[in-house]
Amino acid sequence: MQVTYKGRKYRSISLACDFLGISPVTVCVRYKGVPVEQAFDRILENKRKNNCTDHLEYGFESKRAMAKFYNIPYETLLFRLKSHWDLERALTTPVGKPRGKSANG
Repeated sequence: MQVTYKGRKYRSISLACDFLGISPVTVCVRYKGVPVEQAFDRILENKRKNNCTDHLEYGFESKRAMAKFYNIPYETLLFRLKSHWDLERALTTPVGKPRGKSANG
């Protein structure tokens, strides 16, 4: 099924999704019954709102994805940011040992 979006023609929804950087599953499942062009608009708008970058200007889909990339727990990143850490420090400071009871007792 050929799709036209913003004046550009694609041979399929899947190829359009690949070009736009969105998931075909999202289009088919979340926006079932919605015109494809409208679904693309909604998804891309949400992606723009939720997109975030690290201190090096690398883009991530979410803070959760950014935390995973930097190998720190998402909750740790949120805590650090709420504690007014700057982003570079929050992402690059190694996570300490867990607090609380030790494994020995």
